[in-house]
Amino acid sequence: MTPTGRTVTFLIAASIASWSAQAQTGQSDDVAISGELRQWHKVTLTLEGPEADESSDNPNPFLDYRMTVLFTHESGFPKYTVPGYFAADGDSGNSSAIAGNKWRAHFAPDKAGRWDWKVSFVSGEGIAVEFA
Repeated sequence: MTPTGRTVTFLIAASIASWSAQAQTGQSDDVAISGELRQWHKVTLTLEGPEADESSDNPNPFLDYRMTVLFTHESGFPKYTVPGYFAADGDSGNSSAIAGNKWRAHFAPDKAGRWDWKVSFVSGEGIAVEFA
């Protein structure tokens, strides 16, 4: 399968004062950004992706899908590639769900400023453990 991607921008502020005035979450129908948009704080991206079930062998959401997110600071440096994971319904810690269409990645930005991110999502037998 050909990698697919989407680029979105969010702003990370260095302090609470500038965060409250400048933060933009970039919410859309299929992507939610949560967390404190501050330097060194965890930002979570939750995306709607393919429906999956962790008890299924075909496709197996842990072996047959690979999601990575490339985060790039507005200056062009640094760039980080972060792996994503299957998150069932997005609230499985409370719901005990084993199926759903939520996929998630976490990032803790080390610089204030605008960060762009691009998601790459590929599928195929054993793709998650295939060496690049």
